[in-house]
Amino acid sequence: MSAADLAFSPTCPVAMTMIMDIVTEHFRLGPLDLISASRSVRVVRPRMIVCYLARELTTMSASQIGRALERDHTTVAHAIRRAQEGLASDRAFAAELDALRAKCAAALPAWKRLAEIDAGDNNRFGVTRRARSLVQKLARKVAEAIERDPIRFIVEMSHVADTIVGVPAARQREASRARH
Repeated sequence: MSAADLAFSPTCPVAMTMIMDIVTEHFRLGPLDLISASRSVRVVRPRMIVCYLARELTTMSASQIGRALERDHTTVAHAIRRAQEGLASDRAFAAELDALRAKCAAALPAWKRLAEIDAGDNNRFGVTRRARSLVQKLARKVAEAIERDPIRFIVEMSHVADTIVGVPAARQREASRARH
């Protein structure tokens, strides 16, 4: 099961992590550079792009984005404004941002579909409001479980995956005993 399979809701922290991963890979940064105290252009510009993409592709608030980047919501709002100004005035920046937006949108197809469902009342995907509500509730529960104890969540998901692919119960018990 990939992280994208867990991505049922644009408010899920997994979405922010995936956006951060895509941007850091593009700019060849380390995983902790975006949350570092660095103010170098090498780090500030990708951080600004993450803020803009997270705001555009998810339903996360500036406060939620700020928490993920260990920044204040006003810093996030400023970064978003700067990115919008850059889009209007710098073609190279706009092209780079479009490429990153497309990469992120491709990595987050479930969120994109949900955003389209929420945006229109025509419900062209055939999803009832009740089903959408249940999926969003499940996504919140998954996000809470990941935030509470990410290691335990991974272990539990590996048990689920083993069950789905049909690992015999005896092997599951052996593996469980070995872990404890």
